[in-house]
Amino acid sequence: MMRVLMETAFLIPSTGGVYILYERGKIYIGFSLDLKRRVLESIQERRFESTVKIFCWTLPYDCNLEKKDDLEIFLRVLEHETITAMHTIIYGNALERQFGLHIINDVYANDSAQLLPASACDEGNHYFDLPIEIVQTFLKDIGVPEPLTGLPYYPLLLHPDFPKMSKLFGHPDR
Repeated sequence: MMRVLMETAFLIPSTGGVYILYERGKIYIGFSLDLKRRVLESIQERRFESTVKIFCWTLPYDCNLEKKDDLEIFLRVLEHETITAMHTIIYGNALERQFGLHIINDVYANDSAQLLPASACDEGNHYFDLPIEIVQTFLKDIGVPEPLTGLPYYPLLLHPDFPKMSKLFGHPDR
């Protein structure tokens, strides 16, 4: 597997961005100022073994983030919000149960995953548009039907009894 990946590594850009690794239901989300280097490291660190699907989002050339520190802060926040959006969509649409999808980032190991705020659904709030779009594009790319890639019904997610009810649907208790 790594030999094939090394042969196609030239397709991964060496620019900054957010990446998603996917293998048999396992999802890992990360960021780097050098995607090519970090993606290959992450594959080895996370012990992906078979065919790994790689999804990268890179910054547009006209981005105003010229300083390395500003770029790193932006990408770190984007990574966090992408993990949050992925968690919200997977958890809220029962994709863990239906498609066997689960995020393997450390935030899950620490059981501190968060949902997007309900304001993410507001049409006037564009703060979460990019991470939601990254997640939706990724999920469609791996074959999740488009109706299941949308944001879930928030009043249900925010209901105090939802964690108890979620056991019926196969959702984790979070």
